[in-house]
Amino acid sequence: MVNKITTPPTTGEMISKINELVDDKQDTLVSGTNIKTINNTSILGSGNIDIQGGGENVNIPYGESTSAADATQKEVTISSITSLSEGQIIIVKPTITSTVADATLKLNNFTAYPILYGGAAITTSTDSITWAANYPSWFRFNGSNWVFLGHGADNNTTYTAMSVSEGTTGTKTTARSVRADYLKQIIQGTKLTGLSTSTNSAVVETDTILVGVGKLQAQVNTKQSISNLVTSVSSSSTDSQYPSAKLFYDTCGDIESAINTIRGV
Repeated sequence: MVNKITTPPTTGEMISKINELVDDKQDTLVSGTNIKTINNTSILGSGNIDIQGGGENVNIPYGESTSAADATQKEVTISSITSLSEGQIIIVKPTITSTVADATLKLNNFTAYPILYGGAAITTSTDSITWAANYPSWFRFNGSNWVFLGHGADNNTTYTAMSVSEGTTGTKTTARSVRADYLKQIIQGTKLTGLSTSTNSAVVETDTILVGVGKLQAQVNTKQSISNLVTSVSSSSTDSQYPSAKLFYDTCGDIESAINTIRGV
């Protein structure tokens, strides 16, 4: 604390005291310069800033981008963002999948900064991951780059239902939701293409459904066919035939009757 002036000072002393008082004074607060903002809202002035708690009501700034596939500089406009600072998170939904490496992201009229995937610049292998049509992508500004955080759902995207034909062909790349009744039909209607019955062994937990069904069919194929079952024996009987349980029982009865006749019982 600077002491108050109690006795008439000299000119030099007065200047020194004034300088001390000035040095001890807080600088004028300038929003976003020497005092931070909250959700891009200045905390200077009167009134109240309503901050939602719990994380569920946090509104991440969102925008859609129509940048061309071969455009190195991807652009998006989000009007709610008036200043860009480190830590800013945004959601961007491209309408066209990127096909270029070393892509940058230009938000509003700010400088275009490189997009990073896994800490490295975008390559021809990661371009379609970070900038995929109709997939909302999350980005965080670290002061010199836009860091790709991943894909996530947002309230601005409608995921349409996947049809049975789309589920069985497996050609859809856009976001889809599978209805339970469609999923049931997809499973029931899927053909066992490529089924092999050459392996006759027990089904194990690591088998796929296709392999497991093939093993079961192979085991069934080795069993006696019901068409070879005979209920009577004659001179035309063959070694590939086998008697029914009733025929075996009747035969034993006939033998027992013959023995009793011989014994005179």
